[in-house]
Amino acid sequence: MSLFGQIACICFGLSWCCFSVNGGNLNRDDVKNTVNSLFKKVTSEQVKHDSQFVPPVFWEKKRGMWESDVRFYFHGHEDLFLMREAFSIYDDNMFATAWIASCLLESFRYGNGPKPSEEAITAAVMSIEEYHNKNVNYSNSLMTFWPQKYNATFQAWSSYPYNLHHFFHLATSKMLHPSNTFWTSSACMT
Repeated sequence: MSLFGQIACICFGLSWCCFSVNGGNLNRDDVKNTVNSLFKKVTSEQVKHDSQFVPPVFWEKKRGMWESDVRFYFHGHEDLFLMREAFSIYDDNMFATAWIASCLLESFRYGNGPKPSEEAITAAVMSIEEYHNKNVNYSNSLMTFWPQKYNATFQAWSSYPYNLHHFFHLATSKMLHPSNTFWTSSACMT
């Protein structure tokens, strides 16, 4: 399961626990401990500062976002299963952050969830602000799924996943080409 999937499950569990504790037969202390533990896990996953793409070790990340990962479906031999589980690409998208911030706020407002910090919610809102559609020159609520960059050739903003773009560019570069001496070294042959 991707980190986004795990966080989604945690958010769902957090919301469920907060809404269910008042009417169920659940032990309040156990629920409170579980909710606090899930809350800490979710809030710890928020990106704390911008980071640039450094191939092939670090993905581009923006402060305030919550992580969502893209995994490739490597099928076949169990070694490919390990590749699928071990390899992911950070996907910088607005949906994950908007949804997780909403879950945190609703679990506080309507349930017994901890209050998210003003800093965390402000960082999330400020990061989402960058996803307004920049192709219209008036105030609007139109949002894009991925960040936008200006395309001077078409004189328009285009939306695409930066890190997938970085990965595919890297994959087609000479760095990952099979003729590169790195891939024929004894370190990679073992």
